[in-house]
Amino acid sequence: MRFAILVLLLFAAPLRAEPPRVVTTIAPLYGIASDLLRGIAEPTLIVTKNADPHNFSLSPSQVSALLNADVVFAMGGGMEPWLGQLDLNPETRVVIFGNGFGFTSPPAPRALGLTARSLDQVTGDPEPATPDSFDPHVWLDEFRGNALVSASMDFLISRNLLDTGQRRQMMQNLRDSGYPSKQAVERLNNVAKALGDTPIVTTHDSLQYLDHYLRINIVGALSSVTGEQAGARSISRLTNIEGPVCLMIDITEDASDLTALFPGWTQVRYDPMGYEFAGEPNYLANLYLSIAEALEACIPES
Repeated sequence: MRFAILVLLLFAAPLRAEPPRVVTTIAPLYGIASDLLRGIAEPTLIVTKNADPHNFSLSPSQVSALLNADVVFAMGGGMEPWLGQLDLNPETRVVIFGNGFGFTSPPAPRALGLTARSLDQVTGDPEPATPDSFDPHVWLDEFRGNALVSASMDFLISRNLLDTGQRRQMMQNLRDSGYPSKQAVERLNNVAKALGDTPIVTTHDSLQYLDHYLRINIVGALSSVTGEQAGARSISRLTNIEGPVCLMIDITEDASDLTALFPGWTQVRYDPMGYEFAGEPNYLANLYLSIAEALEACIPES
């Protein structure tokens, strides 16, 4: 009788699952996964600071992590071309957010994407964006950033990667992390209003979603394609911009040879990937606050 009762109790309360092995390709996905899985599992980040996700060579340990993952969160949209070269375990679930949040599927309509643009700031004439070319930096837009959070959580739940207790913990983590990031977004919007039409040039065109979302005035980039820099024609065009100009410098880029050409511009360094606080609580809120602080330095003195 006691044995029968014990068996009933074991089946009534599901056993706690092993923590899922979650691998994330880039820092924004790692920051979001860390917030959701705090106290449940420690995600693995593949592309660390000072590494270019577009041109990246995997170490043996990183290959092993990807091959042994239960789930891989990737951005897609050309962000991680090296991922497609791996023969992943058929049991590994792959989430490619750039494919309209497609899960191991052919590219789906990218409802949350913006068509990739070219600011024509490189030597020669860059190839025009194709109709199916999308900018993958979606986490920079608060609406799309929160969509990444929701999609990540829904996937972990729907694919039975967490038991009941782990799901409850994840929901508590979501509440503790403050999504959506209302205060950070309010500060971003206030800074954008104060900026007005201030011309902004970036070292790399990774701010398109902020441009679209906040309506800030990004007029050019010193590099619109990884590995290419502005040519003489573009430099001449940029130097003729009137009024106070703010140059936003990605902390991962060495643009000293070009920034020296614009000594009169306000030069501000920013971290669009959020490396500084990836893995710490409240990733998206911290990211938006750090970008707001950088943009604040671009506001012209009255």
